[in-house]
Amino acid sequence: MAGLSSRDGLSGPLKAGAVLAAILCAGYVLGIRVGASTDRTSRVFLVLASAGVFVLPIVLKSWRATFLCGLVYIASSGLLNHLTNYHTVTRTLKFAVLGAIVCHWFLSEGLDRVRSEGWRRYPLLVPLGAFAALSALEMFNPAWTTTMSGVKAGLSGLTMHVLPMVLVFVGYDFVTDKRQLSTVLIFVVAVSSLIAAFGLFQYWIGLDKVAGWGESFSATLRREHTWGKSSVPVMKPISMASDAGEASMYYVLGFVLAAILYFRPGGGAARNLWFPAIMILLLVALFLTQLRFGMVAIAGTILFFFLFGNRGKCLFIVVLVAVAFFLAFFLSAPAGREVLVERYSVLQDPVDAAATNRGVQFEMIQIMCNHHPFGAGIGRAGPGAYVGASEEDRATAEAPGENYYASLVYETGIPGLLLMLGVFFLILRRAWVLYYRVPTDPENRTYCLGAAAFLLALMGSGMAGPVLYSTPASILFWFVAGVLFRLPARDPQEEPLPVAGRYGEKSDARQASVQLT
Repeated sequence: MAGLSSRDGLSGPLKAGAVLAAILCAGYVLGIRVGASTDRTSRVFLVLASAGVFVLPIVLKSWRATFLCGLVYIASSGLLNHLTNYHTVTRTLKFAVLGAIVCHWFLSEGLDRVRSEGWRRYPLLVPLGAFAALSALEMFNPAWTTTMSGVKAGLSGLTMHVLPMVLVFVGYDFVTDKRQLSTVLIFVVAVSSLIAAFGLFQYWIGLDKVAGWGESFSATLRREHTWGKSSVPVMKPISMASDAGEASMYYVLGFVLAAILYFRPGGGAARNLWFPAIMILLLVALFLTQLRFGMVAIAGTILFFFLFGNRGKCLFIVVLVAVAFFLAFFLSAPAGREVLVERYSVLQDPVDAAATNRGVQFEMIQIMCNHHPFGAGIGRAGPGAYVGASEEDRATAEAPGENYYASLVYETGIPGLLLMLGVFFLILRRAWVLYYRVPTDPENRTYCLGAAAFLLALMGSGMAGPVLYSTPASILFWFVAGVLFRLPARDPQEEPLPVAGRYGEKSDARQASVQLT
């Protein structure tokens, strides 16, 4: 199946995503009212989620609809997990959805592309393929107590860590013109805004009422909440995600994409009203989650646009950040205000804060390199660590701490770390090339800056947490990277548009009709 042309648009997939969002929202409201602890409610949500995710795309026969519906489901899967008390099916369904997205794309479009043009067309194929092969070999690492334990844990690790990397290729094929790109950005911003609005609703009704929705809600909120100076628990709203950190990923991405849409050339007065309002909504929700990494990512995005984009609008966004903080401050009870001031005051000296709060994590990379230069087996690190491992392996495993790069060494050794650092270098190099080779296309440069800011923020956050081992961060990271490689690296008025080869640059006039123009 050939790629969509500009006249095809994304109306069908967008309608499917909107219908699924409506189904899930209605179902979740029903589940909250009925009570999350009953088996009947669990079955209701399993049916709604499964039917909505898999039936709508099949009816539309569109792999793009599969992706958008899957994104809506994954964005709300944390709420479904809580409502069903982490039922085994709901806990694993999002990875089945991710696999369905990849399979539907490959059978609908990727396979035809490979047959006609070969694998070289896709960006980052060689380093990511090498990393996947190395990860698969680590299932048979002699550090495992038994081969079966290594295979079970390895399959879990490949599913959680390596499978999302295929979304680089899905993202590359997803968007074929600027109109589609803008539409997809607006859709993701809308999903992020819905998550933010629900998070604010949770904060408004309070800790006790949300904990009363079910046992899983109560346990998560007890684990997530912080204490004010008056020893009063302060809620971190989890919204539709599994925890506040996962929800913050959507707030950061939504803010970055809203900033892209706000900064891009053209547009009318409506855009200048809607997108600032959306950014304030996302920022207020982000402040209430108390995730300082999120604010560092926001600050980095503003700095990117200030250095390379419209400085007047950047100053306006700084004002929006201040407005959002004061809104969050006045929405909070006294204990919440104490926590907000205390947690975000450390950003006055972020280097010292990182050394104080996460200093031990920086040393873990060297420790893992010394202890496991060739890895200890995939499936040992990240949020899903030891899912398939035996009890003996769980008892003897040496945890690498909350550091993505140390986790890479722990699982795949120094070769795995070097491969992933090489991938990150190629992504940032692509962003650099895009910015400096398309001087007459300010819209593409705006997209490039926003994507680079988001991707770099997640790369940096890996020093303080195994971010790319978990959804939605891994899904969003690799999809945005794929879209970044779709953007043309040269002025389309001067020469044929490029096709991203193994490392992202190969000119081929045959593909000019499906590139962003």
